Amino acid sequence: MIDRSHSAPLAGHHTAAERTAIPGLSRLASLALALVMLLTLAIFPDVTRRGDELMTQAVMPLLLVGVCACVMHGLGWRPRNSILAAAAGPLVAWPVTLAAFAFLAFGA
Repeated sequence: MIDRSHSAPLAGHHTAAERTAIPGLSRLASLALALVMLLTLAIFPDVTRRGDELMTQAVMPLLLVGVCACVMHGLGWRPRNSILAAAAGPLVAWPVTLAAFAFLAFGA
């Protein structure tokens, strides 16, 4: 049996105590944003019927893709493809979701 009680940790290895709460908070914020968007669309479906119908139909998929990306980030799923991983991150998912919702609710 190997005794690892006196071994040094690897250079890139972080223990649970060294990790910060920031990733957990951002994932929680992503889930909250997705939940708020979905509840808003479920409770107030007339939000999608304002303004030009063609533009609404063009923006709605962006909102749903943003919500899906928020759920992916919130649940901690990371794609192996770097482009998809960046798209599912909060730096892309949050602005896309909020901009599409703002356009549906207040725009056109």
